[in-house]
Amino acid sequence: KQLILDSVEVLGDTRVEFNIPKKRINLFTYQSPQLKEIIRNINVYSNNVSAEHLMKRIALQNDSIATTLGGVKTVFEYWKSVGINTEGQYQYDGSGLTPKNALSPEFMVDILCYMQNKSQYADDFYNSLPTVGKDGTVSTVLKNCSARSSFKMKSGSFRNVLCYAGYFTKNNKKYAFCIMMNNFNGTRWQALKYIETVLTEVYNKA
Repeated sequence: KQLILDSVEVLGDTRVEFNIPKKRINLFTYQSPQLKEIIRNINVYSNNVSAEHLMKRIALQNDSIATTLGGVKTVFEYWKSVGINTEGQYQYDGSGLTPKNALSPEFMVDILCYMQNKSQYADDFYNSLPTVGKDGTVSTVLKNCSARSSFKMKSGSFRNVLCYAGYFTKNNKKYAFCIMMNNFNGTRWQALKYIETVLTEVYNKA
């Protein structure tokens, strides 16, 4: 086969040369799922790999290089542009696994309210969230709550960290909520029981 020589810049002045066939054969074509399907997979199964790649892809909105920090910057600039206060919020990855991340419950609720009331993708976003008692990481939550299927929420956990954010529906009204527990005493099971008690009481009083 006839080959042509090409090169690509890797780091600074370091260059790697490689041979590329002049005639190329398509071996396989992969059709990506729709974005709403990718986001549902992330939210239901806590797919951290997809979350990281999606954050990098978002960076291409404003930059020619797909980097995590570029994606974070783009996301925060968007929330600022729609009137959400991002002061005091810090994010360093797409999955939420970096200990330096810091987001407030107020910030999360503001986003949930915006997505429900102002976003053209409100339905797709709502449907991407796991249904409590049925889907993913919240399938065993709120077992003693008769209205558990009225909750759609995403879990977030780390060492001594347990968080839940989403919506519950009552009397045809949707309510946004976010609970974050950091550096809690006791076991994760005890922390979950406390969160379940709070969510049940809030639902009953709504």
